[in-house]
Amino acid sequence: MTVVAVEGAQRPTVLALILGGRMHPDTGETTLDGRADARGLRRAVALVDAPDVSAPADDLPLAVVLHEELAFAGVRGARRATRRMLADLDLVAHRATPMGELPADIRVRALAETAAQGRGVEALVLVSPDRHGGDPGGWHDIAVRWADRGFAVVVLAGAAAAAAVVAPDRVAEADGQVHEDVRPASDDAPTLALPIAAPVHVSRVGEQAPAPDRAREQSGEQHAEQHAELPADRQEDPAEAETPEETER
Repeated sequence: MTVVAVEGAQRPTVLALILGGRMHPDTGETTLDGRADARGLRRAVALVDAPDVSAPADDLPLAVVLHEELAFAGVRGARRATRRMLADLDLVAHRATPMGELPADIRVRALAETAAQGRGVEALVLVSPDRHGGDPGGWHDIAVRWADRGFAVVVLAGAAAAAAVVAPDRVAEADGQVHEDVRPASDDAPTLALPIAAPVHVSRVGEQAPAPDRAREQSGEQHAEQHAELPADRQEDPAEAETPEETER
């Protein structure tokens, strides 16, 4: 698990988009298993709560957001899955709470859980969890738990919040240098070398990363996947009842 100190309103989202293969850096490269593979990165890397990209509207209730995220991830029976997830995460009492009013750790925990449900997701990028306030230890513990479950995890946070949960000499900075992971990874663990100004490598569990293919032509296309705004007629609590018309995705 890696914590990267990133300041500014837009820089964390831009860095997350680059890590996820949705944008190309002006210099350096982003690779998957040692190869330039933007499509593979988009499948493998989920962006959690990225402003203007994957962050939900603050006025939507938690249950509505969970349902939409699970449906977007292709989970079948999204209504049943929503009820089950609320129970498993002990969040039933918050089902009707607007996202903007949730405690930071609950928001991050719920959105990380739904992001990890996507088919082929192997890495999570938590974008600016510190912007919601609260104890930084909350989202840091969530990130550590996902890393313990075998996911590659990157947290992009402000310098002060990063320093509050990680020793200063173990915090990576977006300054063009490659830094060690916050927690040393085992030989077969997913690895990320950060940040983007130098080559970035993502290795899957148990695979030996080949030498980067520097000759591969970069397409230069930018990809920023945004969730569509939820129609007004679908803003009821999806966990209330199952309907025969529910679409299996």
